Amino acid sequence: MVARKKITIYDVARACNVSYATVSRTLNGHPDVSEETKARILEKCRELGYSPSAQAKGLAKNKSWLVGVVFEDSFENPFWSKLLTNMRSVLETHGYELILMNENLGNGRSIAERIAYRSLEGLIVAGSGQKLDVIEYLNEVRIPVVTINFRLKMHSAVISAQYKGMREMLDYLWERGHRRIGFAAGDLSTTSARFRFNAYKAFLESRNVEYDESIVIFSDFTVGPRTDCYREVCRMVENGNVPTAFCCSYDIMAIGVIEALQEHGFRVPEDVSVTGFDDLECIQFFHPKITTISQNRELMGIAAGEEILSKLEHRNDSIRTISIPTEIVLRDSVADRMI
Repeated sequence: MVARKKITIYDVARACNVSYATVSRTLNGHPDVSEETKARILEKCRELGYSPSAQAKGLAKNKSWLVGVVFEDSFENPFWSKLLTNMRSVLETHGYELILMNENLGNGRSIAERIAYRSLEGLIVAGSGQKLDVIEYLNEVRIPVVTINFRLKMHSAVISAQYKGMREMLDYLWERGHRRIGFAAGDLSTTSARFRFNAYKAFLESRNVEYDESIVIFSDFTVGPRTDCYREVCRMVENGNVPTAFCCSYDIMAIGVIEALQEHGFRVPEDVSVTGFDDLECIQFFHPKITTISQNRELMGIAAGEEILSKLEHRNDSIRTISIPTEIVLRDSVADRMI
C-alpha cells in the first residue's frame, strides 16, 4: 500500500500560484491579503485536505493557538449552541482552537489551575456564576479575556441588552391590560438572572405596583428550572393565587409554567398569559407558541470572537463593553386582559 503524500503549505502555494508567504499570512489572519485571494487559498486548503500543524505553528511562534471558553452552565443548554458556532467560526479561520471548560467539572483542579495548565492564549468566560476562584484569577490574569453577559473592570465584555428587553416585555404585558404579573426569576447568583429580576422590580416601581413575593418564583436550578416553575405554579393554583400573566426569565421556565397551568385546567393565553426569554428553537414547536425575547446569539458569538481576536492579533488593550440588542418575538401565548 502506497502511503498518501502529506500536503504541505508549498503544495497549496503552487496550486494557487501564489507565494508561500501569502499562504502563511492568510492562514495566520494577516489583514494584508485581499478577500478574493484569501477565499481562494482557504478553498484550495479544503480541496487538498491541507491542515496546518498546530504543534508546528506553536513552536514557530511560541504559541499554543488555544482559546478557552469557560461555562458554569451545561454544554447541553441550547442557548449556547449558536453562540459557540459563530465564535468558533471567527477564531478557527485565524488558526485558533476552542477549549471548552465547565466550572462544575474540575476533576480535582480549580478552573484557574486548568486555565494555566492549558497554556491558553486567551479566555472567553460565558454563562458563569462568577465563582470566587474564577473572579480572583480573572482579575490578575495576564492573557486577554472577554466576558459574556457580565462585566469585570479589567476586561472587555459582550452584553446582551437583557434589562432593556425585560422592561419592554413587561410594558407590553401592561399595555395588554395585565395588572398582576407574576415573575419567574431564575438563579440570582447569575448576572443574567439579576439583570432580568431588577428590571421586574423597576417595572413595578414605575407602575406604582407593590412587590408581591407570593407570585415570584426563584430557582437555584439544582432540580431544574422547568420543574421548579411547575411545582411553584401548582402551589399557587392550590392557594388560589394565580396572576393574570407570568413573565419568565428563561424559555424553559415558561414551559414549566404553561405545563402546570394546563394540567390544572387553565387556558394559555385565554386565562393566563405567559412569556419567555432567549427564543430557543424548541419553543416554536410548543403549544401555544411562546411569546419571548430574542437574544442575538449569532451576533454575540461573532462579537466575542472578534474582540478576543483583536487582542490576540493586534494587541488591542482597550476595555470595551459591546451591547447586543434584544427583540420581542410575538407569538401565541399572550392575550388581552379586560381592565
